[in-house]
Amino acid sequence: MPSYALRVGDKAVEMSAQKRRHMLPIPGSEDEKLAMETLAKIKARRGLPSELARELGITPQAIDQWRVVPLWAVNDVSRITDIARNLIRPDWITASGHLRTK
Repeated sequence: MPSYALRVGDKAVEMSAQKRRHMLPIPGSEDEKLAMETLAKIKARRGLPSELARELGITPQAIDQWRVVPLWAVNDVSRITDIARNLIRPDWITASGHLRTK
């Protein structure tokens, strides 16, 4: 099974594709709906996906493939869009901005 690196702060964490899938919101949950709505608003803002792609060092096509914003990109997307992190990924971040403990 392939592995991927997730950036957490300054550290890269290796994880399997199976583990990475578990980092997505529960399908059909309110958290997933909010995360998807927020991403749809980001994608709809003219020029914003290109700006995000440039800042993140990825292609606009990669952003277009996101179902929700990946955890590694939440801080940068929040900074660039001025959208609160808990709206971008409510499944992982509380309203106070802290990581949710599951």
